[in-house]
Amino acid sequence: MTAACDNNISLSFVEPLSAKCAETGGTPEYWITPFGEYVAFSPKEIAEKLGNRFEVTFGTYTRYPVERMMAMACAAQKAVKMAEELMPKDRAMAILAEFGWRTSHYIRTEI
Repeated sequence: MTAACDNNISLSFVEPLSAKCAETGGTPEYWITPFGEYVAFSPKEIAEKLGNRFEVTFGTYTRYPVERMMAMACAAQKAVKMAEELMPKDRAMAILAEFGWRTSHYIRTEI
């Protein structure tokens, strides 16, 4: 909802996505999304490329975990807004959910 900036967007895809990720966790299927034709890299490749690159920025500009969360929420909003110029908002939201869900555990939480 935060990334959508719109309470009218359906998030019906989140529950099945959660179930799928829970079922496939730890397997190669976990990293497969239905958006391979739109995004050149798999979520695993993106997570590996980004790795720990945001830690210096987060460590410098965020003092509390909630500030880190807010920074990610703002980035998600901007990503959806930019994607809306190229595709329907619901598709942008689904892509963000598919990739964000799988890569979020790569983001460290220590400051």
